[in-house]
Order: sequence, then C-alpha cells, then structure tokens
Amino acid sequence: ATSLCCRSSLPSEGEVNLNNSKHHLEGMIENFFELLKKYSDNPDNADIFINFIRLFLRTKSSGAPLPTVELMSLIKKEKPEIFAAIRQRGKYDLLLEFVTSIHMDTANAEERMKQYLSKIAI
Repeated sequence: ATSLCCRSSLPSEGEVNLNNSKHHLEGMIENFFELLKKYSDNPDNADIFINFIRLFLRTKSSGAPLPTVELMSLIKKEKPEIFAAIRQRGKYDLLLEFVTSIHMDTANAEERMKQYLSKIAI
C-alpha cells in the first residue's frame, strides 16, 4: 500500500497505479485510515485531505461504487475543523462543494468502509 506521509510526498498517479484495481482501492482505504490517525484536526492539514480526496476519486473500482459518502462522513466526524476548511474551499471548487454536501450516519459509514475492505481483500 502506498503511504501518504506529508504534502510534499503525495504519490503521483503513476506511483500508486497498481496492477489490480481491487488492491489499489484497498490501499486507498487503508491510507485514509492512516491519514485519520496521523494528522491532527487542524485546518492547516486540509490540503493533505483535499489531495487525498482528489486521488481517491480517480481510483478505479471494479463495478462497485467508490465509498465516497462514507469517506466524507468519517472526515466530518473525526476531523470537523479539516472538514470545515474543505467545505470553505468548496465555495470556489465545485468538486469540493459536492463531496462536502454528501453524508451518512458515521457508525454506518465506518462499518461499511470496514466491510468494503474485507470484500476487496478476498
């Protein structure tokens, strides 16, 4: 799995282009949980999450829709300051406006992300 450790070392598409899209998506979801653990809820970290969201949305999925609603719901719950900064940027960016307007129950979102990981790990 590709690791997203800091702004200057975000992977390019070529670096994370794995042979199997299932493994690529699994790695992206794992990276998301790493981001939640690693970065504090500080608006200065919003760029890291925005870059991840953009990369995540380019992820190829084999048939199943990307768990975008789940991802955004978890950011909103776990990192409310970062989410607010992303929403603020959404005033000038249609993609960010859209993804910050979608949400679901966070308990369900976390459970569905874990289920999604277990399905693609098979």
